Amino acid sequence: MTNTTPQHRPVTAEVADLECLERECEEFFTDDGDEIPGKNTCSHVRQMEICEACSDAPVGDGDPHPPVVAWADCPQRPAVASV
Repeated sequence: MTNTTPQHRPVTAEVADLECLERECEEFFTDDGDEIPGKNTCSHVRQMEICEACSDAPVGDGDPHPPVVAWADCPQRPAVASV
C-alpha cells in the first residue's frame, strides 16, 4: 500500500494462516522440534488479489495482519462483461 488515497483496484498480497506468518507452522521445524535456520517461508503462503481500498493496511503498533477483502468481493469492482 502507498501513502496516496487507496483506490478500488486489485493488488497482489501474500497471505497465509496466522500460524505460518508467526513462524509457528510445522514446516519451520525439524522432526526433532528444532527450528530450521534460514527458513523464511512455508509452502502455505500464497498470493491473492485483494482490493486496495477495502483492505486495511497495518497501522503503527496495531495488528500486523489486518483483514483483507478479496478483489472478487469488492463492492466497487467494475462489472465484468460476459462473453
